[in-house]
Amino acid sequence: MADRQFIDNTCKGTPYDNLCLSILLPDLKSQNTDLTSLALIAVNAVKNRGIQTQQQIQALKNSRPEFTATLVKCAEMYNALVTVDVPLSINALNGGDPKFAEGGMADSNLESLACERSF
Repeated sequence: MADRQFIDNTCKGTPYDNLCLSILLPDLKSQNTDLTSLALIAVNAVKNRGIQTQQQIQALKNSRPEFTATLVKCAEMYNALVTVDVPLSINALNGGDPKFAEGGMADSNLESLACERSF
């Protein structure tokens, strides 16, 4: 595994260090890797969780019609997260521009918070 101390120090530099650790440590791809690869693991985790949330939103739209309007807005936000923020962040990381990738991930956080607050 990438040096555990390296991962710990990397995650301490994030706003959500426990979440960062919970994503990176169990992933076998975090073994013997660099900072960019760790960031790509995290971005892919955001994508996967965004897709899962989209599926949950669809299920809720079917079972809780009283929340349809709010859920439609949330679906739009999560669609932007999965189809815009994540690909931009991946491209930025692969292109050597981690600050741009950080901006995309910060935007995805804002979108998820906006969805949550809309309830």
